[in-house]
Amino acid sequence: MATMNKVAIVGRPNVGKSAIFNLIVGKRIAIVDQPAGITRDRLGAPAEWSGVRFTVIDTGGIVVDSREPLIKQVRFQAEVAMAEAQAILFVLDVTEGINRLDREVADIIRKTDKPVILAVNKCDRTLDDPRTAEFYSLGFDDIFPISAIHGLGVGEILDSVVENLPEKAEKTVGQKGIRVAVVGKPNVGKSTFINYLLRENRLVVDETPGTTRDAVDVTYFDDKVRRFVLVDTAGIKRSRRVKEAVEKYSFLRSQTAIERCDVAVLMIDATAGVTTGDSKIAHMIRNAGKSCVVAVNKWDMAVEYKQKDYTVHIHEKMSLLDYCPVEYTVATQGKHVRRSLNTALKVFKEGGYQFSTGRLNRIIQSALQNYQPPAVNRRRLKIFYATQVGTHPPHILVFVNDRKLMRTQYLNYLINYIRKQQPFIGNPIRLSLRRRK
Repeated sequence: MATMNKVAIVGRPNVGKSAIFNLIVGKRIAIVDQPAGITRDRLGAPAEWSGVRFTVIDTGGIVVDSREPLIKQVRFQAEVAMAEAQAILFVLDVTEGINRLDREVADIIRKTDKPVILAVNKCDRTLDDPRTAEFYSLGFDDIFPISAIHGLGVGEILDSVVENLPEKAEKTVGQKGIRVAVVGKPNVGKSTFINYLLRENRLVVDETPGTTRDAVDVTYFDDKVRRFVLVDTAGIKRSRRVKEAVEKYSFLRSQTAIERCDVAVLMIDATAGVTTGDSKIAHMIRNAGKSCVVAVNKWDMAVEYKQKDYTVHIHEKMSLLDYCPVEYTVATQGKHVRRSLNTALKVFKEGGYQFSTGRLNRIIQSALQNYQPPAVNRRRLKIFYATQVGTHPPHILVFVNDRKLMRTQYLNYLINYIRKQQPFIGNPIRLSLRRRK
């Protein structure tokens, strides 16, 4: 087995390296919310994204030209981590802009001749923060805005990390059974759903919301001896309502379960409709790039609704998951529980579809003929060719003359046009742009 690739997280003190590390590995290992530079040693942990496994190394903040022994040791440890790594995640702080330390750290990183992914952290209000433009002056190709505190932008960064790793990275998607995470607000029936499949009460079921505090993995074989790993998660509550530390950790574990799963089953209470909490979880699933099935539970109590109308309601309220199939379940009776799992299997298989380069480019050319990109400042986007570079989720790389000429509306048009030819039911389609050199 090939040695696992390593990704080093570096930057000056107090830019949020440890918080990003915790998000990527899905565990609260590094200490955060402490004085600047509290992470002193190299800290490594395994991570996985889009079926690719690698080791993430968190380092102490680099302080250049300091004679203090501790600071010198921190810098040495960071430089060792960069030497060992196959890719470097360089973290900066959007609220403070670029300072002298950032430029000196950038100079150190350039000497390594390693792929560099630049993360501009603390874009907490919006990822379209105009302050990120300043960081292009450091000379790195791609700038990725991120909010570690809110878990936003992590998926795009990890896509770039995986793309920059050598081909020896290990593929793991589906090798040990399809991992299905059952997620949703408290008290919607997640544990009851899994207990019916297991035919035994291995998970605690209680009427008190939030009874399940840890994410629990159980192995399940269906009648065709297909293996699944079912993940029952803590009920996800809105952050401002989470006060106890144990509840905060439960929230993080639920996020982790979504990041680690192959397919998420988002369970919604039929009697409540789509709530703000449901939409928040939907965003987590979409940002993680995960396949998804929406399960409307307690359907026996929603007698005034028709499934067709309710599906329209779901797709309108959660338009970012409008490509996901909807199942209607009564977990207490086992109604459509197995069918939901079979749908999750179909969705997983859809996510593994691989376009031939020829077919994909014929689709792109057809899309261009049907609707040309709009001109931007008298310049027009040119698409040269496309290729699929990943599955789970489908990831398409498009080579263009200038990425800045791509508008969101046209990007969405291309994705929808591709989906008409190949539905990828239940799967987001990632479409990345690269300037043809």
